[in-house]
Amino acid sequence: MHLSVLTKPANTADIAREIISAGGAGRRAVKRVIVVGAMNIKNDYQRAIAKGPATGKWYRNRGKGRPDHRASKAGEAPASDTGRLLSSIVFRAKKLQAEAGSVVDYAEALEYGARPAVLGGSSRSGGVRIAMGEGIAPRPALGPAVDKHRPKIRTAIIKRLREVTR
Repeated sequence: MHLSVLTKPANTADIAREIISAGGAGRRAVKRVIVVGAMNIKNDYQRAIAKGPATGKWYRNRGKGRPDHRASKAGEAPASDTGRLLSSIVFRAKKLQAEAGSVVDYAEALEYGARPAVLGGSSRSGGVRIAMGEGIAPRPALGPAVDKHRPKIRTAIIKRLREVTR
């Protein structure tokens, strides 16, 4: 994936010991929590793109029958235009890990921002450098979803382990 978050049990020794002592029932319980948590992250990621506020610039009369589009402004989740980013969001689970993210190459640039493309020689060699475009300011959608669900996943793992080991 080009942009993803991996959800797995916290790397604390206490939780690892509890998973081991709980045996198969503990692993199954933790896996369920991780899968549900990652699915919630994926759903919030998609929701932010599909229903975000999009208060940025209007793009009108784009030709080829394409409707007008209102972009997101910096700091907002990316506004869906063609639907490619939205439909590229996937989820995978394996053992005690689950991953949610996008497979399109520009997802990372939208999430974290990107500098403008630069053409020409390096400044060290005396070449002329020309910045093309304005670059992309960050438009986070996955990060806020992770921030929202991470503490819930950790709390749920601990709770489920305690239920299983009683």
